[in-house]
Amino acid sequence: INAEYGSPRPAMDPGTVHTEREDLMAPSSRRTRPLAHLPSMPVPCRLALLFLILAVPSTASRRRSSAVCSASDAAALTAIYDATNGSEWKDNSGWAAASTDCCGWHGVTCSSGSVTSLSLAKNSLAGTIPSDIARITDLKSLYLEHNTLSGSIPTELSSLVKLDNMYFSKNSLSGSIPSELSSMAKLHTMYLDHNSLSGSVPWELSSLAKLHTMGLNENALSGSIPSELRSLAKLHSLYLYRNSITGSVPSELSSLGDLHTMVLDRNSLSGSVPSELSSLAKLQSIYLHRNLLSGSIPSELSSLVELEYLHMYRSSLSGSIPPELSSLAKLVSMLLYRNALFGTVPSEFSALNKLTDMRLQTQSLSGTIPSELSSLVQLNYLSLHKNSLSGTIPNELPSLSSLVNLFLYENSLSGTIPASTSSLGNLQAVYLRVNRVSGTLPDGVMAMPNLTQLALAENLLSGTLPQTAPTKIFLLSLHANQLSGTVPAALSNATDLEHLLLSDNLLSGTLQEEWQNTSMDLMSFASNRISGTLPRFQDLTTLEVVDVSGNRISGTIGPTCMANSSSDINFSRNRLSGTLPQLSLIHI
Repeated sequence: INAEYGSPRPAMDPGTVHTEREDLMAPSSRRTRPLAHLPSMPVPCRLALLFLILAVPSTASRRRSSAVCSASDAAALTAIYDATNGSEWKDNSGWAAASTDCCGWHGVTCSSGSVTSLSLAKNSLAGTIPSDIARITDLKSLYLEHNTLSGSIPTELSSLVKLDNMYFSKNSLSGSIPSELSSMAKLHTMYLDHNSLSGSVPWELSSLAKLHTMGLNENALSGSIPSELRSLAKLHSLYLYRNSITGSVPSELSSLGDLHTMVLDRNSLSGSVPSELSSLAKLQSIYLHRNLLSGSIPSELSSLVELEYLHMYRSSLSGSIPPELSSLAKLVSMLLYRNALFGTVPSEFSALNKLTDMRLQTQSLSGTIPSELSSLVQLNYLSLHKNSLSGTIPNELPSLSSLVNLFLYENSLSGTIPASTSSLGNLQAVYLRVNRVSGTLPDGVMAMPNLTQLALAENLLSGTLPQTAPTKIFLLSLHANQLSGTVPAALSNATDLEHLLLSDNLLSGTLQEEWQNTSMDLMSFASNRISGTLPRFQDLTTLEVVDVSGNRISGTIGPTCMANSSSDINFSRNRLSGTLPQLSLIHI
């Protein structure tokens, strides 16, 4: 199961063999010690001890007899080898040998002469799963994931009544899921994910009373989620994501009292989010994103006190964000973006002190950014862009010492950028473009130790550009502001800089002749008041786009003014002369 969903599978050793053949082959001083080496004792006692040694079977001999697998198990395993191109397996140790002791074959585990586990994951198996597996009657674990098996799942597997673990993930299996699998009364874990299985989820699987994990994700399943699954009283994890399942989210799933993880995203589920899900007292993760849901987010979900992940983005939900969700004290990730939510960002969310990821962008949220959010000291991702937020950026925001990504662009924010923003040492990306932010750039912003993206374009910023070179910034987007002064020479030495966008400002002076930006891809100084001559753009071998149009640059254009013949240049509306270079797109 994808690690995104927080439920990694238990580790296993696919090559474990419990036959202790090595013990039998190792020299044993106790077996070979001569009679003369026995401890000193009367001869009759020594003879009696010798009799006992010879009469009682050794531990090694008992192990040998229990390790030899039954003929029927060996025949079934041979059928598996033949059906799945065994000669091409990554490891087929023992399988191709004449030995009939299948307990010594790679991936086979035995107990008392019966095969109990078959572990051939990531072993280059190809072909179909043979029905002969059903003849291994004591089989408890079957690991065939990460191969290229095709065809359908044999219905005969239903006779494996002792099976605990069935792992068929990441193959090319097709056809429907056999309803007969409901006969596997002891089944604990079922992973059939990442295949091409079709048809509906069999309601008969509801009889698997001991099932802990059902992984049917990333197939081509259709139909609805059977309400009968409510009887899976021990179900811990339900994975149905990335299928074509329709219908509603059954309210009956609220009966799954042991459920910790519910992953239903990327289907075509419709209807509302059942408020009854609030009774799932142990639920830690709920993923309903990328469906066709409607209605509002139930405020009753606030009773899910164990919830850590609430993902309902891109699901057509409407209404306001319930402030009651602030009761989710263990919440780590709240992703509700790209719905039709409106109203304000609840200030009560300041109580979510374990929250690391809040994404509420691309909706119709209004009002101001609550200053109370500054208490979310674990927050590293705050995304509120593409809403209708107004007011100023809270001065308390720099208290978010763990913040890595700040996305507030395309709102109606005003005021200045808080001066202490540059103290956020973990900050990597700041996007405030397309707002009404004014004032100057905070001191030290260019020297922030981890900042890689600074996008403040299309605001009302004024003043001059900082003279210090960016430390790690690869995107510097400040176009369409009211910045003045000269282009700092330090920018020409910013080796990580790839995109430099300073167009549509009030910049003047000249540009540095030599630029050392070995990664520069795009450079724009258009529509300023820059004079002097053209820089040596031919030194920038990675430069693809350069725009210095609408300035006062003079001098000549050389035929080799650019190192890359596929570059797009715009030198128009200047005072240039000379020979045109051979480039893919030129504006002169």
